Amino acid sequence: MPARRPHLSAARAQKLDDLSRPVKIHVCKDKTITYRTADQPVFNGIALPVFSVDTIEEAQHLQLLCCACQYGEHPLMPGRNWYRLGSLEFGPTLEIDNLDRVADLLRERYALIKSRPAA
Repeated sequence: MPARRPHLSAARAQKLDDLSRPVKIHVCKDKTITYRTADQPVFNGIALPVFSVDTIEEAQHLQLLCCACQYGEHPLMPGRNWYRLGSLEFGPTLEIDNLDRVADLLRERYALIKSRPAA
């Protein structure tokens, strides 16, 4: 639920709240989804922030819920698995017009994570 911000539209307030948490979720044109904390650089310098979560564990859960794991080498993330959004939902590449849809997907799945009882 977005914080009360009477001077902003509901949609604008939601977007600000989407980016208010400490771990940022970024997306690239090739649909790669990454996360970082405030003290870490964007992995490629150009990925756009679209959402945020409270913990790295939540970011990892979002990757698993929203993406397909890629096992081939990513040129900027050697030795690591990486995650991409599906082609069926977003097409072969991600366009700027799709960023709101990506945020909507992440918000929906994040609500599922937050609604689960703590283990």
